[in-house]
Amino acid sequence: RFEPRPGSNWVVLAGQVMDEKAPLESLSKIPVSLLSSGDTVSETITDEFGEFHLGFKSMRHLQLFLGLERSAVVVPLPDNQRDAA
Repeated sequence: RFEPRPGSNWVVLAGQVMDEKAPLESLSKIPVSLLSSGDTVSETITDEFGEFHLGFKSMRHLQLFLGLERSAVVVPLPDNQRDAA
């Protein structure tokens, strides 16, 4: 979920990582990175519920990178975060 900050060009991306085969299993301490054109914009790790929050200035060409144990997942994000909120 995108959460634009009123009166600024800052956005918070909030999300949760879950395993659809084991939805009650915790996915904590998963590395999460926000990339723009291959450069790291923001990084964090998931909490005990698999949740994360990343703050950044609104920009284009974003990808969410999840460093899972057996593989990595890259998710392209919409260019206009305010419309995606």
